[in-house]
Amino acid sequence: GWDMPGLYRLFNNSVSGVPNGVLLSTGDGNSYYFTAGSGSSYASPAGAFAFSTLTSVTGGWQLVTHEGVTFNFNSSGYLTSRVERTGETTDFTWSSGDLTAITDAFSRSVNLGYTSGLLSSIEDFASNTWTVAHSGTELTSITEPNPGGGAPEWQYAYSGNYMSSETDPDSNVSSFKIGRAHV
Repeated sequence: GWDMPGLYRLFNNSVSGVPNGVLLSTGDGNSYYFTAGSGSSYASPAGAFAFSTLTSVTGGWQLVTHEGVTFNFNSSGYLTSRVERTGETTDFTWSSGDLTAITDAFSRSVNLGYTSGLLSSIEDFASNTWTVAHSGTELTSITEPNPGGGAPEWQYAYSGNYMSSETDPDSNVSSFKIGRAHV
């Protein structure tokens, strides 16, 4: 799987021995646990989300940060919208757990396509399309749109389960060495 900073996700706790609550993953490797409070509210954790408010609402959850940004989540915990203090809204569309579109306040969308559960295309609001190829589950190439012709392509090679090189569209190769701890 892949993460995207700012693409928040909530996970409802179902682990015995842990206080009831919801885990917020921020898409950048960080997560914060909101403990269930009274009614539909949750107690905010220490750190970046201290003084933020998480509540259970019809159809999901709503997080309002201490900066006044509102994040709305569906009942599966997927982020469905981000509303700035100014009212500017970004919408997120999901299908079977895959993010399929991001739409900004001007109704411009970036569409994401999938093949066998893996990201296979990204299309921007101007209909430019990036093609993403895989061998099994390993990323092998990303082909960029080029209105002037040709097809600039980034290529990726692997040694076992680790990426060993990246080749840019100008055929420049960057190699990666695996440390002994990973062999």
